[in-house]
Amino acid sequence: MSILREFQSDGHISLHLALIIVVVAATLFVNCETGRDSGGGGPDIPPSGQGTIRVRTRTTGTGIDPDGYMVALDDGTPVAIGINDTKYFEDVSAGASSEHKVELTDIDQACDDPGTRLETVPIDDTLTVDFNVECDSLLISGTIWVSVITGGSSPDDSYYIVVDGTDSTLITTGARLPDTVDVYLDYIAPGSHQVAIVDVAGNCSVAPGDGIQTVEVITSAIAEVLFTVSCTGGTGSADVVYAADGPGGMQQIWVMDSTGNSRVQLTSGSDEVGFPRFSPDGTRIGYYQSVDHGSGNMGGAIFIMNSDGTDKTDVTGPANLDMSLFCWSPDGTMIAGFGTELDPPSFQSKLYTLDLSSNTVAEVLITDFHLFSGYYAIDWSPDGSKFIFHSSGPGGSVWTDIYTVPDNGGIAAVLAADQSGGNGFFNPKYSPDGSMISMHDGIGWGIWTMGNDGSSLTKIIPRTTGGGNPDWLPDGQRIGFTGSVQGGILVTDLSGKIVESIATDIPIYNHEWNKNR
Repeated sequence: MSILREFQSDGHISLHLALIIVVVAATLFVNCETGRDSGGGGPDIPPSGQGTIRVRTRTTGTGIDPDGYMVALDDGTPVAIGINDTKYFEDVSAGASSEHKVELTDIDQACDDPGTRLETVPIDDTLTVDFNVECDSLLISGTIWVSVITGGSSPDDSYYIVVDGTDSTLITTGARLPDTVDVYLDYIAPGSHQVAIVDVAGNCSVAPGDGIQTVEVITSAIAEVLFTVSCTGGTGSADVVYAADGPGGMQQIWVMDSTGNSRVQLTSGSDEVGFPRFSPDGTRIGYYQSVDHGSGNMGGAIFIMNSDGTDKTDVTGPANLDMSLFCWSPDGTMIAGFGTELDPPSFQSKLYTLDLSSNTVAEVLITDFHLFSGYYAIDWSPDGSKFIFHSSGPGGSVWTDIYTVPDNGGIAAVLAADQSGGNGFFNPKYSPDGSMISMHDGIGWGIWTMGNDGSSLTKIIPRTTGGGNPDWLPDGQRIGFTGSVQGGILVTDLSGKIVESIATDIPIYNHEWNKNR
């Protein structure tokens, strides 16, 4: 029977054809194993003594550059590689003594740089080098942090924050007042942007800038914007003025109602502020602020603003005085306080009055009394005839006592001298009718009262309860003080019984009640 026959008569493959199929299949098998198939799906097997480097990229995150990267071997010509891709470098010298540098470049600034790799390639084998790239859009943009503080008796419950008049973000104030709402606006391009708060109720006003502020955004940084929304209706919120921390931890001036609610922040910024006091008619508030008086000479100045926080004016900086504590005259036309002259500089405190209408400064001469630079709390009697203040006295006593002096100057007389180990008395305040004086002592901050002539000195709050900076309520029968044990303001009657506590969720540094309420 002939072996050249391709098929048997029964249709089976002949022996000759079967041998041909076996040879072809074996050849295809070898080519597949070596990666040399005609499709080019992988690297060729390198000659003996060489190897292959496989480079793979994997990119995650935001701000990914879709154009991909460049990859180079041994400072050779870079070749393009995608953000999730594979490239081969073939016929690379291999062995323990052959080290190669693999470098990924052309990486967008929003992505981290995985660096350069130094690798040794195994002989007759493939080495895989993985570059994992993480991207973050914030690395090429910034964030605007908007804080909105709402106060008043009829507050709005929601607003929109708009950047550059395009995107808007809805924020709601919630149920508790005052409510500080924070919203973070991410992926803002660096540069100057206009931030506005819109859709505010008609009974509310916005400060500053009537609800529009310009902010500079810096790459990878947070720019802060604060809006204060004050809403009217009912009894209002300016019953108590106080100093407490604002957003960011900087002390600011606030007002609230007599229940401790409807809190409104009136000041903002990075300058130190404190010691607020109402004008006698309750329409204005004076306060201390740290300012640069020129050539980096930082000191205190007294500012005055309306009780809603508008029209802030520096009244003592132009008068060349470094002043911190002050009081109003009974008619509200003047302020008085201890200060030091700035030009020429003085290290001795003196008592000055400032006429607010003419900005005229006058010294009230205290006979035989030397005051070193420092804080001296002062109050003006309701009848306008004299001052009371605390001081260590003309001889620099260890104790701090309460003194009085006529409003036109003269000899200072001691009203209260604490020799009981309390380090003296501080922060005297007249009652609304001028018949009594309140103060606190120096250790533990017990609260005391006495007559306006220094009689009937009485400790009404023990040091164990603790508190300071007392101030009279408008009825003249109660005294509020800041608690050292708990936050907020405690209110006592003249017998020393705590009758009320307000705003105990926040630390209050000093405060004053609006006597015109």
